[in-house]
Amino acid sequence: VIPSFVFFGVEGYTRFREAGNATVATVEGYNITQAEWDQAHQRAVDNMRRQMPNVDAKLFDSPQARQETLDDMVRERVLLAAASQQHLLPSDQRLQRIFLTEPQYAQLRNPDGTVNKDILAAQGLSSEMFEQQLRTELGMRQVMMGLAGSTLAPKSAVAAAIEATMQRREVQARRFDAKDYEAKVSPSDADIEAYYKAN
Repeated sequence: VIPSFVFFGVEGYTRFREAGNATVATVEGYNITQAEWDQAHQRAVDNMRRQMPNVDAKLFDSPQARQETLDDMVRERVLLAAASQQHLLPSDQRLQRIFLTEPQYAQLRNPDGTVNKDILAAQGLSSEMFEQQLRTELGMRQVMMGLAGSTLAPKSAVAAAIEATMQRREVQARRFDAKDYEAKVSPSDADIEAYYKAN
């Protein structure tokens, strides 16, 4: 803070802080600030570096890469708003049950079922942040499953399905009982063995 005051003065420091709080996007009344965008982009870059250590870091410094990060943030906020409006965010009890039973969270659980705070701290998360992240992720997954599981049927398919339920058909049935034909058939042992080997 002190070097900032020395170089820029109070007014410059205020402008610097306001630039970090500048709104870059708004979704359902929620503002995404420049600082949040920068942090999300840095997290994305760190994740990519962990996955591909040999990749050139300059690839992530492009305006296109930063725009992709912002697009992801906006998409996430849209899904979260939909999950909230449709009451798809899990309750505390369901969140606890999922955390205790799902295998992908096993490494984050202590033997007594509580959250391993050391592992969360290594990822830069508190228990509250992890809980909010998990709730958000599960709510957005619910929204996506609703979209992925739905389809638009063409009119011809709908008409064919409705017509099939309205049609009437006449059928005839004829029964063939094996006992009626049993006396007419007299296979030899060789016939039975040949049939058995063939089938």
